[in-house]
Amino acid sequence: MKIKKDFLVLKIMQLMAKKEDTGFLYIREKEQRAGLVFDVKKGNYVGFLVWTENKHAILRQIFIIKDERKKVTSLLEFWIRNFADKINDKFGVESPNEKFQKILKGIKCFFVSSGC
Repeated sequence: MKIKKDFLVLKIMQLMAKKEDTGFLYIREKEQRAGLVFDVKKGNYVGFLVWTENKHAILRQIFIIKDERKKVTSLLEFWIRNFADKINDKFGVESPNEKFQKILKGIKCFFVSSGC
């Protein structure tokens, strides 16, 4: 995140995520990348992704506001196509919850524990 306004939006969205699930962590600016999800039709932010890049992209967090959660699969596919696949044909996901593990079924990825 290079623009201060975007970083502020991300922090606010992370507060929303943390309110729902205390396991959400705040972005580490120097180590992680982030993307905001903006609904053009509605004119508002609906989510974010946080990831790291090395030999593989590792998805650290994905959050979509409750009313838009049906878009999580499309968001994941967008991230894979535009970010993860450009690094390696396999990517990692940090500590996915049970629901997200079901979404990931059949996708070439591996799970990593927090802090890896």
